[in-house]
Amino acid sequence: MTLLRAMLFPACVLISACASTPAPPATASTLYLVRHAEKDLAAGKDPPLTPAGRTRAEQLSTLLAKVPLEAIYSTATQRARQTAAPTAQAHGLAILEYDASDAVTFASQLRQRYPHGNVLIIGHSNTLPALVRALCHCTVGEMDEATYGIRYTVQFDSAGRSQLQVNQD
Repeated sequence: MTLLRAMLFPACVLISACASTPAPPATASTLYLVRHAEKDLAAGKDPPLTPAGRTRAEQLSTLLAKVPLEAIYSTATQRARQTAAPTAQAHGLAILEYDASDAVTFASQLRQRYPHGNVLIIGHSNTLPALVRALCHCTVGEMDEATYGIRYTVQFDSAGRSQLQVNQD
């Protein structure tokens, strides 16, 4: 009988520990916000990507190859669309255009349209920080015009709570 109690007590402790530990909230949606890749500064008002920029766009496509994307958004600029193009082609998705001038409205639209799933948004150094702030209500500093390779990942759990991760390639 003592042996049986000795075996049952640890089993009960383990079972009660498992029962009382809440499962982490499941990720409901993930938004990947990326600044366009390197642009040709000598090419005028709407510059294309440089060779380094095209390489960075391909690297983004490789990075997101196994991520099931629901949509890809880009501003109308050539450099943003060229950054989105390899990923859009790899996923068989059209590039949807958005207006970066109203971050709060666009953030609200994204949350309503994509309560679940993954979305890629390509933007600019002077617009992405505001969009990230509007999405996660978190502190995000301004982005330097000369900095490329920054990726903001905003994850929302099933309760709508957000978590921000910032990466730089």
